[in-house]
Amino acid sequence: VKSAMYVSGFTGAGMQMVLIMVMQSFYGFAYLMAPLMITIFMGGIVLGTMRWARQRNKKSIPGLSILIAFMALVSMISLLVLKLNSPFQSGLPGQMILGLLNLLTGMVVGAVFSLAVNLHMKSKPFSPGILFSADLTGAALGTLLPVVFLLPLIGVMNTFILFGIINAITAFRLILNGSKGRNG
Repeated sequence: VKSAMYVSGFTGAGMQMVLIMVMQSFYGFAYLMAPLMITIFMGGIVLGTMRWARQRNKKSIPGLSILIAFMALVSMISLLVLKLNSPFQSGLPGQMILGLLNLLTGMVVGAVFSLAVNLHMKSKPFSPGILFSADLTGAALGTLLPVVFLLPLIGVMNTFILFGIINAITAFRLILNGSKGRNG
């Protein structure tokens, strides 16, 4: 569960930063749009948390692995949408697509956090701070590493592929650990 929180924080923040850099690349005004993109991402976290709060009776490691796998899918969707390039030729539709990708990423992060906290409640002693620190550590590295190292070294498309691979491996690991009864 802790590794899911770490990876969710890392890829969520990383995808948000990459999408802001893509906004800068396409439209040239990241400083104007960055606060809006951050707000959209945070709104997605709230929506994901609220939506998953209604599903509390369905808390399970397989459910968490599905959410992490969905984050891998969001990474691949982002990659495919960016490859189209034509929606980004005009301003508003492209900006709305980037905002929607950011919202979707935030919703997955919020859902993962909500489910992970509910799953972690089973552990003794229950310490939500452990999950919160895993999320913050992942988010801090996700804010720094993609922009400083990954984008210059491997580019936007490969960064999204890397995010997808990281999430797919984590989802697979959760499934394996869930079948063994370990708590991540």
